Amino acid sequence: MKRFLIILILIFTLQTPSHADDIRDFQVEGMGVEDSLLDYFSEEAIKKKANFIYPNKDYYSVTIFFSEFETFKEVQFHLKANDKNYIIKSIDGILEYNNNPEDCYKKMDEIVAETSKIFEDIKIRDAGIYSHQADQSGKSKTKDIYFDFKSGGNMQFACADFSEEFTKEHPIQAKDHLRVAINTREIIEWFINKAYE
Repeated sequence: MKRFLIILILIFTLQTPSHADDIRDFQVEGMGVEDSLLDYFSEEAIKKKANFIYPNKDYYSVTIFFSEFETFKEVQFHLKANDKNYIIKSIDGILEYNNNPEDCYKKMDEIVAETSKIFEDIKIRDAGIYSHQADQSGKSKTKDIYFDFKSGGNMQFACADFSEEFTKEHPIQAKDHLRVAINTREIIEWFINKAYE
């Protein structure tokens, strides 16, 4: 299947042909959903980074910090528990924006504007700013914009602004950041219905 590569350079512009209609047409750092993570990293490296960060344990995350990534400081993957093929169900490029939500929002808006140019007919949802699901206090916020595909998958552009208290409690997971994510329908349904149960 032909792949179009998401490349975010300096101002994070997307470069892909003007007609794309499936989330599998996009990649972050050369990797895409429904690929095997084993194509890029060893099983040992994946297992070392495996982290069940959600209350529901049907899926887990693997966050890789890799000096050879071109755009992002880290890339996070979500995989189904007990899947020996390590099929990627979501892939997120992440850049930290510590205590600087306004700059994050500005950069996200630039990315969204550039990305929207490659689609002829895409449903764009702006979820606005709301309380982050992970922080039950309601003090941590996120701003999300979604590009919804007919397949049920989506691209998500998000800025997370965690409260100081939540960051102290969860120093590894709770970092203010900009996220560019590619999500399968399967993982979206799990995030919505089960991840935080």
